[in-house]
Amino acid sequence: MSNNIFISVTAKDKIGIIANVTKSIEIMGGDLKDLSQTVMGGYFTMILAAIFPNELTPKKVENNISESFSTFSKEDNHEIIAWNINKTEIFIPSQKNNSNIYVLTVRAKNRKGLVSEISAFCSNNKMNIINLCSEAKEYNYTMIFFVEMYSGAIVNNIRKKLDSLAGEFNLKIVLQHQDIFKATNEVSS
Repeated sequence: MSNNIFISVTAKDKIGIIANVTKSIEIMGGDLKDLSQTVMGGYFTMILAAIFPNELTPKKVENNISESFSTFSKEDNHEIIAWNINKTEIFIPSQKNNSNIYVLTVRAKNRKGLVSEISAFCSNNKMNIINLCSEAKEYNYTMIFFVEMYSGAIVNNIRKKLDSLAGEFNLKIVLQHQDIFKATNEVSS
């Protein structure tokens, strides 16, 4: 029997946090399944999914990681939260059709409501946001959305709607299939 657990880690950024947390998971007999991490404003944030032996409850996982984290970092400024996931299918590799994944990039002058407007557009057009990163630099704001289009979506119709949205809000918007995005943004060796 096993325990499917999500873990969230927030701390002041420092070299080695991922190594420390994943080593703690390994020592507890955990099997890491997925991980997403970023640093924002000098703070490290990570969420991960792992499978642990049944005797390890989320509280025990929190305590073990927190204890090892405290010895790793002199500053005990961190938060570890763990919780059970009852659906084992979350740990099964996705069977989604990757041909429906698109990258939506948006650039604009920085102002309130940009992420809200684009995410509402995605929702209204049945585009599921599966990953989003954004960055504000001086007066400009950039967003990169990875979206899953529903199978009946007509991409050219969505592009026309995006063109209209871009004109209305003075945005630069590009929607392209993830394979094209990857091919045009790869660093060659």
